[in-house]
Amino acid sequence: KSFDSRVPTAKLNQFLEQTVEANSPPQKHNHPVRLNYMTQARVRPPTFIIWTNSPDALKPPYRRYLENRLRDTYGFDGTPVRIWIRK
Repeated sequence: KSFDSRVPTAKLNQFLEQTVEANSPPQKHNHPVRLNYMTQARVRPPTFIIWTNSPDALKPPYRRYLENRLRDTYGFDGTPVRIWIRK
């Protein structure tokens, strides 16, 4: 079921805001990394796109953090989740 589920963009952006507030991304060269916007591009498997000012600054541990919060919040247990980072 979670393989086919779609999360509304408004809820995803609210989720992104709360997640970043709880644990902000690391800075890059003393400049804050801003996560601006998030949307779900596809289902089967659930694929999410996050727009940021500095995509290369989001290292694997922070990407894993975002993925784990998505799983906890929306029940994607046992489902592959893809997160694409765009500028």
